[in-house]
Amino acid sequence: MSKIYGRGQTEQVLICEEQGDYGDIGTNTFLANGYHAGYDVELDPSGFDPNSFVKIYNDGSDSLAVKKFVKGTKKFGFTLKFKNYNWWFLKYSMFNQVTNVDQTTYFEHTWTPTKIIKAFQVEWLRRQDTNQIIQLKGCIIKNWRIVFNKSTSDSDTGVNIELDCIAQDIEIIGSATTLASPTKDPYKFYQAKLTYEGNEYAELNSGTINADQSINEDNSLYCNATFDGLIGEPIAVKQDYSLEVNVNQFDNTFLSDFVNGDELTGVTKLEFISDTHDSITFLNSNAVLFSGLSATQQGVNNANVLITPKTLDITGEDNEQY
Repeated sequence: MSKIYGRGQTEQVLICEEQGDYGDIGTNTFLANGYHAGYDVELDPSGFDPNSFVKIYNDGSDSLAVKKFVKGTKKFGFTLKFKNYNWWFLKYSMFNQVTNVDQTTYFEHTWTPTKIIKAFQVEWLRRQDTNQIIQLKGCIIKNWRIVFNKSTSDSDTGVNIELDCIAQDIEIIGSATTLASPTKDPYKFYQAKLTYEGNEYAELNSGTINADQSINEDNSLYCNATFDGLIGEPIAVKQDYSLEVNVNQFDNTFLSDFVNGDELTGVTKLEFISDTHDSITFLNSNAVLFSGLSATQQGVNNANVLITPKTLDITGEDNEQY
């Protein structure tokens, strides 16, 4: 019988909110409270450093060789990328206060930023002859990006979510949780809608929403035996947002706003509209325009527009209860 090697298309990445202290799932379970991260999930563990060994060079012996390795601090940084079918990740970033107003057939949502960090756990199943089942504890999102590009092929029509995360600890567990796969289609690039200063710009080519709360996990390392080299609860320092879009340019609107340098006063927002009562709106409040030009090119002139708001207001509708 041939061996079963791990393949990305057979992996499963589940998310479950922590209800106990930081790093503690509490009474929640992946079976009862978990859900799939998204479609085409990629978990990149290149930031994993479980021991961070320190070299000891001198123990009094007459040798220039390394004498000993001593375990240092533990860090588990990772990136999570996926195509989204809902907006679960928002409440594990700065937008962790969510209201869900029941409208019988759907919920109205408002995501509000706070200074509180909400943590979650990840169960990462890598199916092979002997499955790797990895549980990441005390996960928080340091920053996130929503990326979309128009596609003229079937290669990538989705809206792509990219999360830069840090976990407190890792555990290899014995058995995997089985959850039914999601049935709702992922969001697609042609469901985006840009409104700039009250006017819709239909010829939108690509875009990225960025949110960063300036978390440095080294700020949560302590001289304390209780933590035993693990980071404590991460600390958010500030919150920055930006909206980058590429739009076909047919007048002087972006150039004038860029040169004048005035704060934008009209409605500037990016929406994703999947269906009636299935949408989300990112409203850029009290924003300024940092760029409104692109390089000379053969073909249609377009503008690379970078909008930076003081705050980002997020509202939406769907059948999820976040």
